[in-house]
Amino acid sequence: VPAPTETVEPGPDPDADLWAAIARGLRAPLTRASGLTLSLAGSVESGEAKSVLRQLSTSLRRLDRLAADLHDVHRIADGSLPLRRRRTDLEALVRTTLEEADHVEERLVRLDADRVSAVVDPDRVRLIVEGMLEAARDRTRAGAAIVVRVRSLETGARISVEDDNRTPARVGPEISLAARMAELHGTEI
Repeated sequence: VPAPTETVEPGPDPDADLWAAIARGLRAPLTRASGLTLSLAGSVESGEAKSVLRQLSTSLRRLDRLAADLHDVHRIADGSLPLRRRRTDLEALVRTTLEEADHVEERLVRLDADRVSAVVDPDRVRLIVEGMLEAARDRTRAGAAIVVRVRSLETGARISVEDDNRTPARVGPEISLAARMAELHGTEI
């Protein structure tokens, strides 16, 4: 007589719990640093100091988004991450992303954009653009040209990041995250 089979329910994912704990641990110092940055904003007078403070604020917002994604890494991986879609001006979103991109230093970054709006999760599209920019930066030398294009298509929109390097791009962590975010939007890089 065969022994009855046991059904084992999967338990909590220890990796997901670890990622969530790390993300929660990052949030408190990020929130404090953001608050301190806001406090400094009223006392800064020089243009250079204001520029540095703006860069710091931008970096802190980016870290906060990444900490939130770290918390949701299992949902990103399994495709269940909910997107907060809304009609978004992609040209404006990409322009702001480029203006705040401090990681493409010494590159000539140019935007060639149509006025396009689409229903997307703007925070996730921003991550996609940032990932493609980081990959282009890694592939190019100082002084190289990177062109970001936003085009209207019959089926939506296309955002492309082109560089002048002839070697194939490697799929690093930035592109992996960007590709996953694109898949969640029903598209691809």
